[in-house]
Amino acid sequence: SKRCETMSSYFGHLDSSIDDDLEERLHNWIEKSRAPEDTSADSLEELHKKIKWVRSSISHHTARLGGPWLPPTLPFLLTFDPRTRIFAISFANLLCIDIDEKDGCDKTTAAEVVERYAKSHGLTFRLLETDRGMHAYCTSRTFDPRESETWEMMRNLKCDLYYIAFSTFRGFSYRLSPKFFDSDETRELQVQKKKQDFDHEFVQREWSQKIVGPESGEDPALVSMVNLTLELTRYIKSIPNLWLQVSWNLCWDWLLRDICNFAKNEYMKLLEQPGPSTLALHLWMKSSNTMNLQYMNDLMDWQPCKNPQHLRAKTADGKTIVIYHHEATARHPEGGWYFVHAEKHRGPFESQRAAKNAVAETFRGQMPKNVEMALLNDPGECPHWTVWMVRHVDLEGANLLRLLWCLMGCFLVLLMVSLVVTSRPEQGESVCVDSLVPGGSTSKMN
Repeated sequence: SKRCETMSSYFGHLDSSIDDDLEERLHNWIEKSRAPEDTSADSLEELHKKIKWVRSSISHHTARLGGPWLPPTLPFLLTFDPRTRIFAISFANLLCIDIDEKDGCDKTTAAEVVERYAKSHGLTFRLLETDRGMHAYCTSRTFDPRESETWEMMRNLKCDLYYIAFSTFRGFSYRLSPKFFDSDETRELQVQKKKQDFDHEFVQREWSQKIVGPESGEDPALVSMVNLTLELTRYIKSIPNLWLQVSWNLCWDWLLRDICNFAKNEYMKLLEQPGPSTLALHLWMKSSNTMNLQYMNDLMDWQPCKNPQHLRAKTADGKTIVIYHHEATARHPEGGWYFVHAEKHRGPFESQRAAKNAVAETFRGQMPKNVEMALLNDPGECPHWTVWMVRHVDLEGANLLRLLWCLMGCFLVLLMVSLVVTSRPEQGESVCVDSLVPGGSTSKMN
C-alpha cells in the first residue's frame, strides 16, 4: 500500500504539469512573430519543425532517473541518457540560455549579447563558459519554458534552437558531465571519444565576468541552484575512472545513485544553513511552477497519424498506442473506433472520445520502468565485485582488463589444481589395474 500511495502522489503531481494546448499556443506565437520584413522567419519555421519533431519522437522513458528523490521531493531532476552517455540536471523555471560556438557566436560575443539584453530588460544573469559555448543563467526571476515570452527571449539571445525545443517539453536542462561522443555521427557509429579528450573537458566554469546586470536584483534561491550545478559538475569530474564507468553499462545506475546522494546532501545543507537564501529557497519551492517537471509520457498527448482521423500517443512503457476508425464491412460488421497497442486491442467504441477514455482507464495507472526503478531501487545494495573494481581501482581501461584476465587465469589454474588433488587415490584404496595380467584379466592391487 505504501508503494501504491507513493506512485499515486507522483501521478497526481504529473497530472498537474500536463499542458494540453501547448502546440496551439506555439503555432499562434510563430504566426504573430512572423512579419514580411522579418529576416528570422526561416529560423521561426525551423524552430517550429524542431519542436514538433521533439514532441512526436522523444520519450521521457529513455533516460535513467535519479531516485528515489524525484520531483516533488526535490525541485530538480537528475538524469542519465544511455544513448549519449550524459548526466544532466533539469529545472522547471531556472532559465538557462545555451549559446553554441558552432552557430557562429563566439564566447566573447555571447557574453556581450547577454549583457546588452540584461541592461535593456533589467535582468541579471550568471555566465558560465562551456567547452563549446556559453551558458547564461537568469538569477533575477523565473521563467516558464512553455510560454511565448520565454521562447522570444531565448531566440533573441541567440539560444540554440534544439535547446529551445527540448526545454519546451523537458524543462531547462543542463549537462553536468563531459560529452562521450564528439558528434551525432560518431554516436551513431559508437565511436567513443578518447579518454584523454574526455578527461580534458571542463564542462562548465565561471566566465571572467560572471555576473551581468544588477547584482542586487538576484534571487538567492536561483543563485544557490546555479552554484549547486557547478558543485555537481566538479563532483562528477572528480569521480575516479569516470570514462571507463560511463562506457560500461553495469556502472550507470551506481554512478547515478552516487551523484543523486551528493546532490540531495548538498541541497539539504542549503535548506539547513541560516541566512536569507534559506527563506528564499522555501519561497521559491512554494512557487506554482517550481515543481512542474514532467518526466512521464503524457498519455493524453494525442498526435495525428498520416491518416488525420487516426491518433497516436505514447503509453508509460514508451510504446505507441493508436486510435483508429474502422468502417463496417460484410466481413467485419462491427464498425467503430478502436485502439491498438503492442499488448492490447480494444473496441469497438461509439466515438473517438470514448476510445480515448478507454485508453485512459486501461493505461493511466501504468508505472514506467525507469520511474519505478528510480522510486523503488535500494541504494544500499552492494555492487558486483567487477563493478566495484572499475569504480574504485585507479587504473587505465587496458590495465584493468589485463588485471581481470590475470585474475581469471589464476582462478582457472587453482580450479585445475583442486581437481587434480581431489582425483588422486587416498592411501590404502584399492586400484584396478588393467592388462597387467596375461590374457587381459583384471586383478586388484593394494
